[in-house]
Amino acid sequence: MNELLQADNFTVQSKFRWFPSLNTKFQLLDDTGEQIGEITFHPAWMSPVLWIFGLLLEVGLVVGGVYQALIGADSTGKLIGLGLAIVGLFFLSIVSVRTFLSSRASSVIEIHDKNNELVIKAVKGWALFRAVFSIYDMTGDEARLLGESAQSVLWGDRRYMLWDAAGKRWGTIRRRPFGLQYRVSKGSKQVGRFRRKLIDARRLVTGMKSYTLEFQDPSLTQDERALVLGSLTYVDVLVRQKRMKEDSSEVVKAKPVAAKA
Repeated sequence: MNELLQADNFTVQSKFRWFPSLNTKFQLLDDTGEQIGEITFHPAWMSPVLWIFGLLLEVGLVVGGVYQALIGADSTGKLIGLGLAIVGLFFLSIVSVRTFLSSRASSVIEIHDKNNELVIKAVKGWALFRAVFSIYDMTGDEARLLGESAQSVLWGDRRYMLWDAAGKRWGTIRRRPFGLQYRVSKGSKQVGRFRRKLIDARRLVTGMKSYTLEFQDPSLTQDERALVLGSLTYVDVLVRQKRMKEDSSEVVKAKPVAAKA
């Protein structure tokens, strides 16, 4: 068994970067504080391309619709043009096609051990309107699928279902309120917990949060631990990104309006 997957307790903390980087990195520490691995999040490179494509599509509907409404030879052509323009304005102002397309771009998480050997790879894809993560074992000559996890249709990012490589339902990941803790269950039994450190001296100095991952069932196999670790890492990264966007939008809304002279 790989040493990285032998540990029952991890500390996951953001890695301090001296220079800006497109990748986000996290360190994996054992009980003694020794680094035993590293997590690298590679964002979706196609996201800005799809965002621009969606914007062009929305603007194209408006411009094309207005043009058709103005030069239409008959009333039917003008009505079609007017309808296209209304649909384009609806997408531009209410339902954003560009945001929908950009969020569908695939991203990757890689987990290396302390020898910088790639152990786990998680790839984000989409099935209908929910995120799906495929977890792979990279220790062999070829990538081997360990299983998949996906958002719940009813609960969204508050609950994720996990399946093994055979497609059999394995368990769930449940996010507790405020994202302070995730609970991992295999069937009806809780086998793991991922939670934020509430008393964290490192955060006071650097402002970076630390998390602990506890495997509570020693009978979990290496493949099961890898499935849980890969899925939890992706869930936490995406939830944090969502929260950062929500926080930034709230800051913009909270800006005081200058008093009129």
